[in-house]
Amino acid sequence: MSVIIVSIIVGLFAGAVGSVLGPVATRLLGRRERKEGRERGIHGELRLMVEQRLGDCDEAIATVSGVLVHLDAGHSPLEAYDRTMARRWERSQDRPLLRWEPDRINDEVLRALTHELDHNLREFDGYLESVATVDSKAWRAETQNRVWQLERLKRQVRERLDELRC
Repeated sequence: MSVIIVSIIVGLFAGAVGSVLGPVATRLLGRRERKEGRERGIHGELRLMVEQRLGDCDEAIATVSGVLVHLDAGHSPLEAYDRTMARRWERSQDRPLLRWEPDRINDEVLRALTHELDHNLREFDGYLESVATVDSKAWRAETQNRVWQLERLKRQVRERLDELRC
């Protein structure tokens, strides 16, 4: 008989504790899910930012191809550069620009790679302007070397993004 009374008291106590702790646990789990959702959104935004920079690399490499096509067609180096850059500008008009903030990337390896990629891309775009002032063969060789560097960095950034699954 005393076992039944103890069982009833324990059951009532457990029910009371469960009814109090249940909403608290649900609230804590809900907060956690919302926080993870915000973090996933931030990671998605950062991934889009990095993907956009990788797309900028593709555009820069396509610019080289355009300049070379115009040079081979007999245009002057300056005219080849101007025509290609005008085409590049037209293609970029419809795309939204994300703010470039690589310092928000938490992963140190990816942050370092994106800084290096951005630096090389800026140098690459600056070097493209030299088409009119540098010997054609030297410009082609140096440009090809810089394309390989960009491709290597792009590959490393993509691999790191895939590792992190951002």
